[in-house]
Amino acid sequence: MKTVRNELYYRLFAEAETRYKNGVHTGSYVEELLKNQQEVGMDRDEMAYVLPPSSFAFQSLIQHP
Repeated sequence: MKTVRNELYYRLFAEAETRYKNGVHTGSYVEELLKNQQEVGMDRDEMAYVLPPSSFAFQSLIQHP
């Protein structure tokens, strides 16, 4: 189960990261982390696991424009 969760988090994070890099901004929490990565002090792995699936911010992560 942990492997499935890890794959899901990475996939969703990668989708949000790709959209952000392509200039598609949704206002998600992950987008803010990417924008302020140095200030936040998190690497890519840490950012991929920052939100629990039940949080509202996680839902905004998976919204498609």
